[in-house]
Amino acid sequence: MGNSRLVQFKPGEFQAVYAGETIQLLPKEYALFEFLYNNRNRSFSREALLDHVWPLEEPSDRTVDDHIYRLRKKLKNWETLFTIDTIRGYGYRLTQKMPLSPDNPLIHDSEFLESVTKLFSKYHGMGMGAAMQTLAANQDVLGIEIDPFYRVYMHFVMGDFRWIVETDELAFWEKAFYLVHICLTFQLDAEQALPYFERIVEQKQLLPPVWQKDFDLNIIGVYLETGRIEQAKAQLEAIEPIITAMNSNSFSLIFHVKQLYFSIYTGDHRLAKEAIEAAEALLRNMPMQRELGTFSIAKGLWMYRQGKPAEAREMLDEGIEVLKRTKFVPHLINGVRHILLFLRKFDTDPEWKRKYEKVWQQLAEQYQFAELEKIMIPLLKNRL
Repeated sequence: MGNSRLVQFKPGEFQAVYAGETIQLLPKEYALFEFLYNNRNRSFSREALLDHVWPLEEPSDRTVDDHIYRLRKKLKNWETLFTIDTIRGYGYRLTQKMPLSPDNPLIHDSEFLESVTKLFSKYHGMGMGAAMQTLAANQDVLGIEIDPFYRVYMHFVMGDFRWIVETDELAFWEKAFYLVHICLTFQLDAEQALPYFERIVEQKQLLPPVWQKDFDLNIIGVYLETGRIEQAKAQLEAIEPIITAMNSNSFSLIFHVKQLYFSIYTGDHRLAKEAIEAAEALLRNMPMQRELGTFSIAKGLWMYRQGKPAEAREMLDEGIEVLKRTKFVPHLINGVRHILLFLRKFDTDPEWKRKYEKVWQQLAEQYQFAELEKIMIPLLKNRL
């Protein structure tokens, strides 16, 4: 991303974006274009493109040619950026035409760049993924260059999980947090992800400091889902003073959501009441959209435990809609996952369970859970 990635990709919508212009593509057109763009200035045979874009199918060379033809037509307005060239007798290459670092009078303005980073951080803290994506997609037009952390993080926000798994721009421990989080995200059985979390616990000091607190919070959910209630309780108690000392609204709200999930799994009414009151107070002062969505889902699940199915349904659907608007793809997937896990475990609402089973299947197809698992699990097994 950054200057080297002027075109932004939206895997959920099969769209490519540059300078505020969005191109709608068909799924295979999208996959082919993203692969060529991420490997620009490299030549690929038709066979190599078939293996990458159509790995489980048996199309012909003509399939590649037809898709290239359609891509060229749809991307004609961007021909000042790149061309998709035919390599006679071999295949195709996407050739970058615009310099990777366009001359920008603001690029060396430290005050300006610091302001951009603060703006991204503010949007991040408020859970405004759509705003973050808009800025990231128009860096060249606005004359900005986002911080290296956010260049990577935006892949995660947009659901570009495959890039994170396959990129060689990051060392393993730079992306380990993302990897185990993605692994848990597409697993409805947390037991499958638990071993990788436990191995990171043993080597947590190798994680970038920015992710260590997040990891300490996230593992609470893994313990709860795998029935390790005492471990979840101990982790909650251990991290509470740390979160309090941070004086962070976002981390505090996430902590209260974890407390609420602990109550959901254990039936702790006192703790649930305290967590809900504390979370609602924080949201009144700072309406963080991403956290509002995740909290609404947790509160809805607690309402099921309270024997209030109508209110529960309303809260769940409201939480999911908020997360859709934020454009934080991992949080949306996890929201649906939490709903489905609860409804499978407690079997309190068969109709809403069927509804969210369908939503889960749609997400699994859209973000290629099965394909991700094939490449991610061997990577985690080899490195952890």
